[in-house]
Amino acid sequence: MKKIVLPAFILFSILFIASCTKTQLRPVENNLQDFTIPANRDASFTAMLSVAQAMGLQVDVIEKASGLIQFKNTALSPIQLDKYCHYPVIKSEGGAPFSTYTEWNTRSLEGKGGAVAGTATITLLTSDDGTNTRVSMRSKWVVGNLAISYECQSKNVLEEDFKKTVLDVVRRARNK
Repeated sequence: MKKIVLPAFILFSILFIASCTKTQLRPVENNLQDFTIPANRDASFTAMLSVAQAMGLQVDVIEKASGLIQFKNTALSPIQLDKYCHYPVIKSEGGAPFSTYTEWNTRSLEGKGGAVAGTATITLLTSDDGTNTRVSMRSKWVVGNLAISYECQSKNVLEEDFKKTVLDVVRRARNK
């Protein structure tokens, strides 16, 4: 009996200490990027809509006269979230992520909390001078399960991919 009690006590102690890790929510900074597309507003809108569709973003709002476009992706999986967003809970000491979205999803499903999923909202405000289109891009990311949701900080992967691809599409169109 003594042989079983000591290993069980050590295992319990390790698990207890690990569970006492102090955590906090990662601060979410305003995610705003500005860039210029070397094309007029019509060509820029066409490129942005084409790229958004190819990336699986759905048009939520489009107001061409005011230069506003808003895209949403409401079905982000834990694997996509691991790629696009910083985990919202960090260790107080050092600021390292407490977990990953994939690990959270596993724990959530096992605990009957439902699947972890995310929503990305990308808002573009454009203005043009007839030759170039200036774009102000803001993104907001929300993740959660059935019990809780958090706003999370973007890693700027999706935003940079969107910007790069739009600029590539416009360059290719100009070189035809």
